[in-house]
Amino acid sequence: MLFVDSKTRPEQLAEAISSQLRHSHVPDNETLVLMGIDLTVGEFSAANIGPAVSDRPAIVFSNDGHALLLNSKAMEELDICKETPDPDSSSYYVRNVNGEPTGLVIEIAAMLPCKALIKEKGPEENSELIREIALSYSRLGYTGLFEAMSVDDDSTDVLEAMKKRTKKVSSPCISRQASAITAKASLTPKQ
Repeated sequence: MLFVDSKTRPEQLAEAISSQLRHSHVPDNETLVLMGIDLTVGEFSAANIGPAVSDRPAIVFSNDGHALLLNSKAMEELDICKETPDPDSSSYYVRNVNGEPTGLVIEIAAMLPCKALIKEKGPEENSELIREIALSYSRLGYTGLFEAMSVDDDSTDVLEAMKKRTKKVSSPCISRQASAITAKASLTPKQ
């Protein structure tokens, strides 16, 4: 997963993605997943991603968790087209004046099918990602992480795998609504 600055504007997105790709190790055969951008500022569309990524699906998640942006390849693989119905009036595919989807997807009911493009990781891989995030946050002085986008209930397996990997993580707190992970600031990097 790569990160795009939240202040990135539509006309800057392709260059921001290209810059991230130059410094990443994302396999060429995987869907490109990016996060962090504010998709409410400007008129984003698949055309903003195209110059950087056109040969594989790309998904850019909004920093507010209420929208995502797909490139043309992702829309093609998900069969999102003019005839694709919106899930409901509060969750939809933004369309241009001709009724064609632009690539901008609003709210969870429309966003969930996009999950099919993302390679699922197991508890061990997810626990490693959480550990890396916790270490990064710890270096910045944060002592907690709250993940409010849990739509799958696999948090327990991931956190149990994480507990096995590291000795200096306090007991995780888990709720059905979301998972909270509280880590001590002195997390020890993996040996």
